[in-house]
Amino acid sequence: MTTDEIIIIRKLFTFIVLLNLAGLIVAIMDVWPYPRNYTDALVLGNLLTAILVRNELFGRFVYLLVNKLFARVSGKLTLLHGSHAF
Repeated sequence: MTTDEIIIIRKLFTFIVLLNLAGLIVAIMDVWPYPRNYTDALVLGNLLTAILVRNELFGRFVYLLVNKLFARVSGKLTLLHGSHAF
């Protein structure tokens, strides 16, 4: 794994932890009743997401997607503002 892929995995991990934290807060406040009714489905979803994020093919796909997406956006912005803008 390259350093860039490890950075992406860390960002995905942070995003998932923050999403779980937000879900826990909303579940504790009884705003979202799904986790209380279907705890097993929520646990299984977290487990499958953790496995997916650690999968090397998924990491490579996300890395490729991010590079292609931001290369297009960066290229368009460079055309609009000149090469010295970035």
